[in-house]
Parts: sequence; structure tokens; C-alpha cells
Amino acid sequence: MIDLKLSNDDKPFDVSYLYNQWILQQKEKKRGYFLLSNSLEEYLPLVKTAAMNLYLFYAIHAKNEYGYSYFSNDEIAKRLGVSKKTISNWVKTLLDAGLIARKAQQNSSSITYLLPTTDLIINSDNLNKTQKIMELLRNEGYKLIIPITITVISDNNMQTYKYYQYSRKYEKDNNSITRKVIINDKTIANVQKPANLFFTRSNFSWFTTKQTGFKDSFNIIWRLKPNQKDNSENRQSILAQLNSEEAINKFKNSYQEEKLY
Repeated sequence: MIDLKLSNDDKPFDVSYLYNQWILQQKEKKRGYFLLSNSLEEYLPLVKTAAMNLYLFYAIHAKNEYGYSYFSNDEIAKRLGVSKKTISNWVKTLLDAGLIARKAQQNSSSITYLLPTTDLIINSDNLNKTQKIMELLRNEGYKLIIPITITVISDNNMQTYKYYQYSRKYEKDNNSITRKVIINDKTIANVQKPANLFFTRSNFSWFTTKQTGFKDSFNIIWRLKPNQKDNSENRQSILAQLNSEEAINKFKNSYQEEKLY
């Protein structure tokens, strides 16, 4: 059978996409969790009330792959034996802590989405997917830190990786937690070493480039030392240290800027 792919694939992603990508990543990395991630402990300072009972209720009833459920506050109040006002207060606590997102429906119920409780990297191999992920993150209150390109040079080889780092800060009762989502844009082409770019000899260097529709792109040149390897774990460790404008400015002050001719 030949599929002509005439169906419309331009439907925007909804917030369940984040949970789906996150849970798949948790399974791949075989991190310790049983229904709930061990990282939930980080949220306990933000959720100091019995609102965690409501989170457990949502987790028990969530669709495993996408983490959403349909319940009205009235129905949950009856099941948990508390007042509707108590459920409303607990919902607000979980929203403020960044544990759930909620979307109202035409009837009295709402869709409640569980949110990732660790930072997340999403791979994208086409422009349409990248744009839909970006739109979803913006709609959910995430802010783009800065586009970062890492070009790795070893001997005669040169590999380029493009990342978009987004972050959102959640606050509750003078406590806060920041979640990051990184898009690994695999649509970028790997190019030959440009003749008009002068490479320094240090382990790291940098330059910035203009990017239409985005903040200036921050470009890192990483020349591998004999004991260094170009792998996802090492690149992620670089990104983790460049998680703010302040951190990027420190990097600029610590390493030489490339001169483009």
C-alpha cells in the first residue's frame, strides 16, 4: 500500500506532547521511578499542604503516555472527601508549583495535564516540528534563553549541533523551581570548515550571529582535547552551564571571541 500522506499534519501540539516526550526519555534512561519520578521530591518545599494528595489522584488516573485526565472539581471533592473549595485551593498550589497545567472545557470538567518534573531535551528532525514545539513552549509560559550552536572540531572532522534553550520559573511561598526544555534541532546541516573563519587554538571560543525572528545565536567552537569525547552527555553538560544570560556572559569573558572575516 502506498501512503500519499494527504492528512493534515499542521495541527498544533498541545501540552500533553511535553509529558509524552519526557516519559519516553525517562524510560530510555531507565531512571528510578514508579508511576511518579523520584525528582518529585524537589517540589515538596513548594507543596507543603495536602495538595500532594490531589497530585497523586491525577497521577493515578492519568493516561500513562501523555499524563492527562478529565475530572471536575466537584467529582474530585466527592472522591477525596473534601470540599470543592479545598480542591480549588489545591489546584492553585499545584499550578503555582509547576506540577500540572489545566485547560477548561465547555462542560464543567477540565483537562488536567501532568508536567515534566525534570529538565527535558526534545529532538526535532524537521522545521515544522521545531516550530510547533516552540509555539507550545511560548503558550505555556516558557522563555527562550538564547539559541546555541556547538561546533565540535576534532582532527579533520567538524560537526555542528543547534539547540534552543527554554526555561520557566515556578514560585510558591518564597520557594521556586526552574524547569528547562531544550530543543535539539537536527535539521541544521553539517558544513565544511569555512575558509573565512579564523579558528583560535584554545579548547573553546565563541562568536555571535544574527538570526531572523530570534535572539542573536550564540556559537561555541569546541576543539576536542585528546581526553575529550563528542557525545550527547558532554554537550548537555556544556548547555547546563550556559543556562542564563549571566552564564553566557561569563563564558564570553573567559574565552576568546572568534574573528570573522
